[in-house]
Amino acid sequence: MLAQQLANGLALGAVYALITLGFTLVFGVLKLLHVAYGDVMVLGGYLAIAAVGAFTRSFFVTVLAAVVITSVLGVLVERANFRTTRNAPHIVSLISSIGMSLVIENAILVLWGPGRKVFAVDVPVPPVSIAGVQLSGTRVVVIVLSFLIMVALDLMLRRTRLGTAIRAATIDPETAVLMGINREFIIVSSFILASAISGGAMVLLGAMYSVIYPTQGFLLVMKAFAAAVIGGLGSIPGAVAGGLLLGFLETLTAAYISLGYKDAIAMVILVLVLLVRPWGLLGKPVEENI
Repeated sequence: MLAQQLANGLALGAVYALITLGFTLVFGVLKLLHVAYGDVMVLGGYLAIAAVGAFTRSFFVTVLAAVVITSVLGVLVERANFRTTRNAPHIVSLISSIGMSLVIENAILVLWGPGRKVFAVDVPVPPVSIAGVQLSGTRVVVIVLSFLIMVALDLMLRRTRLGTAIRAATIDPETAVLMGINREFIIVSSFILASAISGGAMVLLGAMYSVIYPTQGFLLVMKAFAAAVIGGLGSIPGAVAGGLLLGFLETLTAAYISLGYKDAIAMVILVLVLLVRPWGLLGKPVEENI
């Protein structure tokens, strides 16, 4: 049933939109690709389960734990990786970020092993039926909570001084510094905010599929990158649009073509967008004077 698949795609797309938002925030401020972003998410998920799993399986407690843990991890990665290479050529930062990704992934392998781990949380919401479409309580919570976070982030960026400073640093970092904005504070704040969003998204994704595994981070960051480019790299609305589109396409591909092509569809759409509209669906072409 198409309506059922679209509902499932909405839930998955909402999570992808959150993941892409965090990735876009860091890119917008630093203009650097945070390759270790997905591995920070996964490590935060493992640590959150380890921290609260022995006491409770509460969904909301696990979300809170993951948000706090990934926020701390985000700051540590910024200090260890990006702060030391910020003024170096971009290729240096990219290679350093890839190295950080491998370090985190292998740390997860050493601590928890290579197998899949059950991501067990209890979502206190009953299933819902809307016009014949069945949604589990988990997917209802995922959709509602994801869009609440998106709205909250949009309000923060538009209505608060911190949000205004982040947008200014994203648009023109040199002028922002001249206007008295502390760029170091903005960078750290962006990492905290992006990591917190990714931690919540990791729990939402884990709750939907009930598993987490060490190599998941690479796949997630590739999908975040694909969704960001599809929507328009650096664009917040584009991140949401790209994430939602990717979720719908993956779900429909798995349902009507083959489950084996589900993860490949992101790369196919990415290539098509780069060929037809390289600045993304909601991005704007940038002219460079040479």
